[in-house]
Amino acid sequence: MAEISKRVGYICARCGSSNVISDARAQWDARKQQWIVVGHYDSSECLDCEQEERILEVELAPEPQT
Repeated sequence: MAEISKRVGYICARCGSSNVISDARAQWDARKQQWIVVGHYDSSECLDCEQEERILEVELAPEPQT
C-alpha cells in the first residue's frame, strides 16, 4: 500500500469551519457503482456561515499508525 506523506483538509476562510462544500462535476461509473468526480469548480460555500465563501487548504496531522 502506498503511504500518503501529506494529508489535507479544507476550511472556511471567514470562520475556520471545516463544514464546507464545493461545486464539482461527477460522472456515473456503472462498473464501480459510484459517482467519480471528473471536474471541480471554484464555487465553495461554508454551511456554518451560510454563504458562498473562499475555502483554504490546511495540512492535517498524519493518521495514527496501527
